[in-house]
Amino acid sequence: MDVLDRPFKSDQPEHVKYFLTVFGCLDLLTVLTHPGLCSFYPQANLLGTPNRWVFLIFMIVLLAQGVLLIVGRKLGAYLYYISFSLRIPFMTFSFSFLFDLLAIPMVGDLRWIFLILLFGLEGYRLYMTIKFQRGGYLKD
Repeated sequence: MDVLDRPFKSDQPEHVKYFLTVFGCLDLLTVLTHPGLCSFYPQANLLGTPNRWVFLIFMIVLLAQGVLLIVGRKLGAYLYYISFSLRIPFMTFSFSFLFDLLAIPMVGDLRWIFLILLFGLEGYRLYMTIKFQRGGYLKD
């Protein structure tokens, strides 16, 4: 089964499928590239700090929402709305991997410019997710 043959509305524009697939892949990529995951190997003491539990649950939610957005379910959009408020404290932006990939130094004023750019891109993603969810492009 092709990843793009999923339960979307039949009369939707073709670009909606690709946007939602990219958003889902960005969530999966965020989980895989986030540096905080190295603290969750079995030898780590998870009982020491409750924030680690919240972070672990957040990463599981990101995995679930990524898969659900790729499949085209409304639950993926709802999970994104919930996890959006946790992206700022945990610094887990959808597009932050780009700066690691491009090896951009995060020093001085350049750091603030990139942080504003990350907020802007995440805001655009939130806007597009709301637009697709309200437009009925996702199935229940």
